Amino acid sequence: MMSRLAVDDDLTLGRLCAVPVTGLDLCRELRAIWSGGRTPPAGAVRELLSHIGSHQHRRE
Repeated sequence: MMSRLAVDDDLTLGRLCAVPVTGLDLCRELRAIWSGGRTPPAGAVRELLSHIGSHQHRRE
């Protein structure tokens, strides 16, 4: 399993072939990282993180 973004050139050039997989629900954890303290940067970044935080759900 690889990110399509990571292998897009290889797929386009025919060096790799995508194999569709059905019935598989993949999920990955993403993290936001910034420097300068615990508070996210102001503006759009903070608004995006706030939106994501209010709409997140955890899989058990």
